[in-house]
Amino acid sequence: MDIRLIGTEADYEQALVEIKRLWGAPPGTAERDRLEILAMLAHRYEREREPCLTSHRWTPSSFGWSSSSSPGRIFSPSSARRHVRRKC
Repeated sequence: MDIRLIGTEADYEQALVEIKRLWGAPPGTAERDRLEILAMLAHRYEREREPCLTSHRWTPSSFGWSSSSSPGRIFSPSSARRHVRRKC
């Protein structure tokens, strides 16, 4: 498994492509493990770029996603407004 930290916008965009490809992978598979790790890394990258947006533990259902929906940005400002805990 070749997974590394997301440090640039290009890395982030590549991670999103891979997340979309893996979306809906069955639990307990290597693909699902890869999806979850990439989603956590993408979330971390987004939080670092927009530190004022904080959230409770991220889950797909937090944003109304199902396994058949396409995730887009993992933690986008528009979807995060419901989950903001503090103001900057």
